Amino acid sequence: MFKVILAALLVGAASPAFAVDVTGPVRELMKAATINWSEEGGDEDYTSEDRMSRLYAPSMASVIEEAVGHASRQNKDTVLGYDMLTGSNDGCPLKGLKITQKKPEVDFIPVFVEFKPFTCLKGNPKQNMLMQVLFMMGEYDGVYKIDEIFRTVKGNEVISVSDEFNAVTTAAVFTPKKASAGPKELLEAAAGSSEDIAATKKPDEQDSDYFSEKRLARLYTQSFVNAYRAAWTKQEAGENGGYLLGADPIVGGQDSCPFKDLTVETMDPHFIYVYVVARFRASYCFGNPGDDKRVTTVNFVTILEDGVFKIDDIVHLDGDKVISSVKGDLTELAK
Repeated sequence: MFKVILAALLVGAASPAFAVDVTGPVRELMKAATINWSEEGGDEDYTSEDRMSRLYAPSMASVIEEAVGHASRQNKDTVLGYDMLTGSNDGCPLKGLKITQKKPEVDFIPVFVEFKPFTCLKGNPKQNMLMQVLFMMGEYDGVYKIDEIFRTVKGNEVISVSDEFNAVTTAAVFTPKKASAGPKELLEAAAGSSEDIAATKKPDEQDSDYFSEKRLARLYTQSFVNAYRAAWTKQEAGENGGYLLGADPIVGGQDSCPFKDLTVETMDPHFIYVYVVARFRASYCFGNPGDDKRVTTVNFVTILEDGVFKIDDIVHLDGDKVISSVKGDLTELAK
């Protein structure tokens, strides 16, 4: 429903003046965002105790406060790890800020905000991106407060800010070990019949295709699946030695030795993510100097989606340095 409402707002005509101006909380948050992203920088807290009581509806305040509690127990300086209004942890002074109150809906009054957050990133594809945010304003004892915030992503996906805060809480509450199920299945497919991973395989899971239709539906986030399908419209796997990316996305190359010394470690929740880190030796049989000691490190970035941990990215590391991101490579291929 909210996607339909937001789409209508995006194409709607300019709104007439209304008897009740409900934009106050929105203007306060956007002023805070403008300060935070100014050249001088700022330290405005969108979810300070004072703002929580004044600006947010009780239901949304409760969701945010629970996530803040989990973040503080994990010694996190921020709850989401990025700005909840821009959806980014980097950016520029906000340009072209426009706040528009729209025609009231049945249960809320929409306030539509748009701005450009990346105009200083010269040569970056995001430089002219227009960020669009919908604030749903509800009435509480005669005062209008924020019921929900929605951001658009790439112009067509809609992200609920409450869902993002809920993800922080859920990632902390759910047993993180559950996040390792998908990565272990892919590692088993990569290693063949590995003795390092004890798992019961179903016949339809013995296929070495990491991106079979069944696995795409079960193991990956919708965002990852979208990136994968978009990449296929641009490139055929047969042109890359049988792999869409030109290399095995788990091993990081086209060839490997049988896995040795495989370990899988599920890390503590990191904001909305749980990282599952795999380490193994897979190049010791090549005969090159140092190959016998080379360790491959793969970070499976998982996130809760529909109550299940799913893989949102597969990242290869050299120490702490990121070498490659499968999702990033797929996104580049789709351009």
